[in-house]
Formats: sequence, structure tokens, C-alpha cells
Amino acid sequence: MPPDQPLSSPAMERLVIQEIGVKLAGILKENTPGRICGLLTAKGRSLEWETALEHISEHFGPVPGKPKHSVFCRKLRNPDTLKDYIKRAASASSTLRMSKLTDQTGQPTGAPCLLIIREFRENVGEHPDQTCLIVVADFQGKLITAFPATRTQAGLG
Repeated sequence: MPPDQPLSSPAMERLVIQEIGVKLAGILKENTPGRICGLLTAKGRSLEWETALEHISEHFGPVPGKPKHSVFCRKLRNPDTLKDYIKRAASASSTLRMSKLTDQTGQPTGAPCLLIIREFRENVGEHPDQTCLIVVADFQGKLITAFPATRTQAGLG
């Protein structure tokens, strides 16, 4: 995939669906948002949230060697506030797309994953045009990470 295509492009989704099949892609899209909401609201699942938060918190500041790395705006660097935004993305009308986990350069080359993409009215990243929150779940629907993006980076236009 050329580096100028968005992470959640329809072409990438078609490629992943060919790889895993329409049925499994449908199951992931149907079940994963609810699973993530459950993770964020249920008691006793804090270890799973803490594991995901380790990776998510990498987006609280710049990371050397990651040219496409995005950073959350100041208010979303609070884990409780961020958790609320992730829950809002997973529980409301959001775009769901199949993609692949990315390598260190941000290129989607890894295992299939589901992207939950929610556009907010306000910016969620440091830059005013970063109004999209991308929530990434692995092949089994487990929360992996979340990060801010522009509409173009999110594949929304």
C-alpha cells in the first residue's frame, strides 16, 4: 500500500476481507465495539485497560523515530477523559473498517485489525484538524490502542 493512502482505506479493507473472509469480518465489526465498551465499563477488567493504556499513552507526547506519530490534545492525556472518548467512539455511530496493524513507520503490514473511527466536533489531537479518534482492536476484538487523526488520515475524506 502506498504511504499516501489512509490507514483505513476501502482498498485496505477489501484486502483484509479477502484474507479473513466476509463472515469473520462481519463478526468482528458486529461484536468488537460492544466488547470494548464492556471493557471500559465493567469492573474487574482493569488489567486489560491498563495494558492498552500503555500503548495509547505513547500518544501523550512525541516519539523519536516515528514520523507519522500523532499526539493527543492536553485534555485527552488524562486516562479517565480518554477512556470516556474511546467509549463514546465504540458505543455510538462510528465508521468501522478492517485494516492491518502497523509497523514502526506507520505502514499497515501486520495482522488484520478493526478500526473504529469517530469524528468529534472538537480536535482530539494537538492540531486543530485532528478531529478523528481511531480506536484499534486486534483480530480477536481486543483493544490495542487509540490515537488522534485528521479526516484524511482516517479515510473519511
